[in-house]
Amino acid sequence: MECPCSREPILDTGVFSQSIRQKIDLHLFVQRCYTKQSLPIGMEERIAVEVKGTAIISISLFIKERFGVGGLNQWINALTPEARKVYPASVLVSSWYPLKELLVEPLRKMCGLFYAGDLKGARESVRFSADYSLKGIYKIFVKLGSPEFMLRRAGTILPIYYTPSEMKVVECRKGQGIMQITKFPDMDQVLEIRIAGWMERAIEISGGKQPNIKITQSLTAGDPLSEFFATWK
Repeated sequence: MECPCSREPILDTGVFSQSIRQKIDLHLFVQRCYTKQSLPIGMEERIAVEVKGTAIISISLFIKERFGVGGLNQWINALTPEARKVYPASVLVSSWYPLKELLVEPLRKMCGLFYAGDLKGARESVRFSADYSLKGIYKIFVKLGSPEFMLRRAGTILPIYYTPSEMKVVECRKGQGIMQITKFPDMDQVLEIRIAGWMERAIEISGGKQPNIKITQSLTAGDPLSEFFATWK
């Protein structure tokens, strides 16, 4: 799903303030990003969970920057043949990809190669990804907001990257927030760590200090949802 970042024209009648027009622009932007292109007949049942190209395009960039060209080649050679058709040069931000084959398994390979199997690598790589997206193609989300503004829209942002998925904001006030993922088939621990890391960096980019994200419930542990408890200063 390519995210057309050009704004819809809004007539300046003198009635709307600049801030109101910006909020309308943001609403139109979200509507466009959320609209998923339909799959060919017969593919709907073959692909259970998908990830947007914007969520995976930065992985190879992170590995190259952190571990060099040699590390990047080592990682690519460890991927499945299907993943090697996409990484590193064929990722399209406008496309949707199978979640397990193009995100979960490549992340676990990265953690195995460079972090001795420690999944903290997923958290480090997604901080790089958050910089790539929130300072780039999705900077409109942080241009007008604060950490609270960002987290209140978590339920809108998550489906931009993963489908099908649902997240609700249980609490969001200055310095604290609680977000719950209530729908995410085939959730994996590496994804929960990645989502927590993305929230952490998003809070920093939008002005929060010393963010801390704790996963207090987990779909991977058999809980009915995955819960993220966020604090910042």
